[in-house]
Amino acid sequence: MNPEEAEDLQRKGRYGELLRTSLREQALAERDGRKTDALRWSLVAARTCGFIGRTDEALAHAARAGVLARETSDPELAAKAHYVRGMALRGARRYDEALQTLQAALDALPAGRDEALRAEIHLETAETALAAGFRDRASEALARGSALVHWLQEPRLLAWSLYLRSAFETPSPADLQ
Repeated sequence: MNPEEAEDLQRKGRYGELLRTSLREQALAERDGRKTDALRWSLVAARTCGFIGRTDEALAHAARAGVLARETSDPELAAKAHYVRGMALRGARRYDEALQTLQAALDALPAGRDEALRAEIHLETAETALAAGFRDRASEALARGSALVHWLQEPRLLAWSLYLRSAFETPSPADLQ
């Protein structure tokens, strides 16, 4: 399976199949000594476990991704490893640690590289800060992420930013009609 097919499974919500595949591909990559591929599949496994609420497994895969990321010289992969760890920590309700890890992901991502990932990290930061009750921090992260999303015009990220923005909207009786 290639990354595009994995992303398609994620979009379709076929998490069970995606998790089975990512674990199989991760094991094959590790057996063959392909550390970068093992890292990529660890990232997929961590995200997928996070999506289906398997927090302990998400944390374990994120930890493995962190170890593998330190062995590579790709700062983008290091940022992704921090990002999935932040997601897993939010799932574990360890909000302060999650916010620190998400900031580390932003710090690790080189300027001008993978702006979609940068937008995702900002939106994840906003969602984590909202869950932790830090509305000001959430608003700031949402503003940064939404600016990138507007520029990228990525439908999935746009929907996520609109969902997060709804947390800041005050409903009025006219809205209910």
